[in-house]
Amino acid sequence: MFSVLKAASGRTHLYLIGLLIVACVALGLALTVTRAEVSVLQANIDTASANQLGLQLDVSALTRAVEQSEADKAKIWQQLAAIQAAEQQYRLDLAGIRGRQEALSVTLNEYRSSEDESLSLWMGTAVPDDIQRLLGNAAHCAHRDHRGTETCRDPTAANRSM
Repeated sequence: MFSVLKAASGRTHLYLIGLLIVACVALGLALTVTRAEVSVLQANIDTASANQLGLQLDVSALTRAVEQSEADKAKIWQQLAAIQAAEQQYRLDLAGIRGRQEALSVTLNEYRSSEDESLSLWMGTAVPDDIQRLLGNAAHCAHRDHRGTETCRDPTAANRSM
């Protein structure tokens, strides 16, 4: 019986040793698979880091673009306010000019319809050439588009050119 036990225990050791060998091989395979998974995850982390850096650069570029457009927007609003102020001033000037024109028109109509003979004689008098040239130059220079011309900057130039 002892020999049976001895023989059985020898087989048990063999089974145990075989089982340990299979376990070591299984653990080795599991370790290899785990290392492969770790390397795949490390590659994913590297890719994610590169993507994060690219996204941070994109966000920085977008932030600069938004800041620039906000600055442009503020500048446009300032220009719009300046244009509105200039338009308001233009309308005030235009109203003043039209008021003066209306007053002068009324005065001219009064002169034309006047019964006063001396006024009629005065209005019918011929204007000398020098005065007519001076008045023509003044009317020409009164227009805002002609203020920078040579004849408007130098009044003697009008006499030379005519």
